[in-house]
Amino acid sequence: HMLREEVAAVMPYLVISATLASPPSQPWKKADFVDTLTAPTRAVCKAVLEILLGLTQDEDQDVATRALISLQAVLEHVGPCWLAGHEERERFMTVLLQVFQERLPCQQTLEDEDDGLDDEDKETSRDLIEAGADLVGAVARAFGPTFVPYLDQIIQPLSTFTSATRPEGHRQAASGCLGEIAEGLGPDSKRYFAALLPVIKLCLTDGCNSVKRNAAWCLGVMCQALGGEVQPYVMDVLQALHP
Repeated sequence: HMLREEVAAVMPYLVISATLASPPSQPWKKADFVDTLTAPTRAVCKAVLEILLGLTQDEDQDVATRALISLQAVLEHVGPCWLAGHEERERFMTVLLQVFQERLPCQQTLEDEDDGLDDEDKETSRDLIEAGADLVGAVARAFGPTFVPYLDQIIQPLSTFTSATRPEGHRQAASGCLGEIAEGLGPDSKRYFAALLPVIKLCLTDGCNSVKRNAAWCLGVMCQALGGEVQPYVMDVLQALHP
């Protein structure tokens, strides 16, 4: 599995090398899916996407985690045009959904392990959830409001990772991700405010200061997105922020 992990790790460098050798016609822009890549670079990017999506389905958590990290690195370098094709985008988004539904093969493998393992050992690793959360945040920043149709499916399973029954690392990653989503969507994040307010309020009472900090930041970003529409929620927000 170490070799497969190294393969995943090197993929972004192939893309960076390709863009240096054959630069895109212009820098990428948020929510802009116009293909600015040259044909040789596009071929490299397509091959890298296939390899990384395949490695997310590995039964080893370290390999799947590294594949998610590399997907983020390539997306941030190339931009949304990397996923301009409908089929590629759908497969990419399916992987994100699988992470938070705990349906990746490596997560299924943990469930199938014998009862001799401690519950902690059967948990999805912090690194995997953190990589998935960071990737969702990167997609929100790159896609902007065009992420909404996919986020509608992801937001609920993602929110379950803020539950008090989850490990601290999961709660930190999920609460931070909600803030990154709000920041990436901007004004469009207000569509999730009513549904996420109870989740954020719960995070503000968490025993972990990092979770509280993430929740407070997320709440501030979403209130800013709401503008004057925040009025009906003012008392709820102030009570939630009361120490």
